[in-house]
Amino acid sequence: MPQLAPPALSAPPQPLAAAAPPGQEPPTASREQNITLRVLFLFSGPPHAADVRSHQQRSLTDLFSPERVLLCFQYFDLVTGQDARVAAVRTQILQDISHGAYGVLLLSPPCTTFSRARHSGRLGAQPLRSRMCPLGLPAMPKSMREEADLGNTLIEVFALAYLAALRHHCWVLWEHPEDLGSCATGTPASVWQLREVRALATAFDVARGAAHMCSFGPSDSPKPTAFLTNLAPFLLRLHLGWPNFEVSGQTFK
Repeated sequence: MPQLAPPALSAPPQPLAAAAPPGQEPPTASREQNITLRVLFLFSGPPHAADVRSHQQRSLTDLFSPERVLLCFQYFDLVTGQDARVAAVRTQILQDISHGAYGVLLLSPPCTTFSRARHSGRLGAQPLRSRMCPLGLPAMPKSMREEADLGNTLIEVFALAYLAALRHHCWVLWEHPEDLGSCATGTPASVWQLREVRALATAFDVARGAAHMCSFGPSDSPKPTAFLTNLAPFLLRLHLGWPNFEVSGQTFK
């Protein structure tokens, strides 16, 4: 089967005239100069009613002055769009980020293989991971193993994109459901438990916090969602820190 062609992610890279170091306030401009800020939005799969991507876009727009900063969004679906398992696709994404094509990177990685609903003990999709086996449970059927492996590949691509953006002084915002600890059938895996993801927070000037999704817009979903970001104004909307549990793993400290 022929590989998909690399995605055309950007025009030739253009330097951002008003970029500031990560962790600082978003840029402003003089009355005579407007700023165009290119935003790459990496996500996976079609949108749904409780999707956070529209809330991310709305929240980012609220952080910048629309009279002075023009945000140009580019959307890239790594599941129903280009296939993240194709090396050329991954390479093109990372090259565009590394060449300064974007000033902001928004990431909404897939969460279906990490879903707590799989651990409900009811009929339906069964667990693929656990806290002890975050990359996949042993002895799964082939179809479940392939689903877990695809999820692993996507998380790796998102992490590499996040790392490239931080190294090249972009603003970044990574969203994923909060780690809520144990449930009736065990302790589900969470992206926030992965050493690779935690390393991003310790190696760069980024912070992590969580909030209910309904606090970002018209959605009434109370879904606890966590963010890893260097957008200082966005942090004001979050309860900062990492999840902490009692020994049982069931109760927040």
